[in-house]
Amino acid sequence: DIAAKAVNLPVYKLIGGEVRDKVRVYLGVYTAPDPAVALDTISARNAEYGFTAFKLSPYRVDFHAVRWGEVVRTSADYFRRLREIAPADYEFAFDAHAKIFEPWQAMQLGNALAPYDPLFFEEPIRPEHIPAWAEMKAKLHCPLATGESLYSRYEFLDLFAARGCDIAQPDICVVGGLLEMRKIAVIAEAHFVPIAPHNPMGPLATAVNVHFSAATPNFKILEYRLP
Repeated sequence: DIAAKAVNLPVYKLIGGEVRDKVRVYLGVYTAPDPAVALDTISARNAEYGFTAFKLSPYRVDFHAVRWGEVVRTSADYFRRLREIAPADYEFAFDAHAKIFEPWQAMQLGNALAPYDPLFFEEPIRPEHIPAWAEMKAKLHCPLATGESLYSRYEFLDLFAARGCDIAQPDICVVGGLLEMRKIAVIAEAHFVPIAPHNPMGPLATAVNVHFSAATPNFKILEYRLP
């Protein structure tokens, strides 16, 4: 930012220049237990902002209190109903928050959501054991996303080489800033993996991410929070 100010240019010009003039975002919506309530919440936001992509939690019941099959059934029913009542151009992603321990459960939940066309299924398990991600991706019928808890280009290289995800979600605050993020994106591009930056932060992180997204050819969509 200091270097860009010194030469009176925006940061995205210093990292290759813009490849797009708009950065698509998705909105996190986590407090709607009923599909109609979720859609009402989304519609209220859209009256002012016009979002077409959203991220929700897949869990509709307390999975510590009920059997796993009921967790899967209620999640699939929720997404099916949401898809039925939502406008056709709306896209929905689901973030499992790494709360699942057994990979077979993650695959079962992701494949229950798959018939209703999720934008992606995010972080069902912890990221440390890359072979588990490769196995999950091979058996899932929807896009698998991860990356918010990985810290360097070397960890992402292992993930991509193992074909462990469809969408990478590095966090610009976690990986150490814009230049490391760019290196991760280049490695991802070489493996045909798009980047959807993890960005549940504030306006400063969003500003940095917008410059990254403007200049990154394999950028897909940016996480965004209100207010």
